[in-house]
Amino acid sequence: MSAEVPTTIPALEVRRRVLAPPRVVFNCWTDPEQVRRWLGGSATSVPDASIDLREGGNYEYKILSPEGVSSKIFGTFLTVREPEQLIYTWIVENDAGRSPETTVTVNFRDLGGETEIVIVHEGFLDLGIRAAHAEGWDACLDVVISLIT
Repeated sequence: MSAEVPTTIPALEVRRRVLAPPRVVFNCWTDPEQVRRWLGGSATSVPDASIDLREGGNYEYKILSPEGVSSKIFGTFLTVREPEQLIYTWIVENDAGRSPETTVTVNFRDLGGETEIVIVHEGFLDLGIRAAHAEGWDACLDVVISLIT
C-alpha cells in the first residue's frame, strides 16, 4: 500500500516596475488607507482595513466584490523589513468557508529611481485558486502603479 503524495502547485510569481522609490511602494502595502484604494483591483471595494505592522502582528481586510459578495482577507506578518520585504500569511474567508493558509512574499527592489515589485504567493492546493489569485494580483498592481505614477 503506497501513500498518496500531494501534488505540488507551483508558486505564483508576479513582477512589476514602478517609477517610485521602495519606501513609497512599501507604504502602499502597509498604510491601511492606501491598501483600501488598491486591494482587489479597480472593481472591488475595501470598506475596512487594519494593519498591525510588526513581525507577529495581524492584518485584516474586508472586501466587497462588484456582485456584492463580502469576504475577509487576514493573516499574520512573518517578516517586516522596511522598505525591502514583507512576508505574511494569507487566508480568505467568506460564505463559502475559509481557504487554506498560503504565504505571500513581497520584495521591493530598488532599481535606482524605480522599484521592482516581486510578489511570490505560495501554498496553493488548487490550480484554479492559483489562477484566480494571479488575475487578482495583476489587477491590484495595475491600481498600485496608477496611484503612484
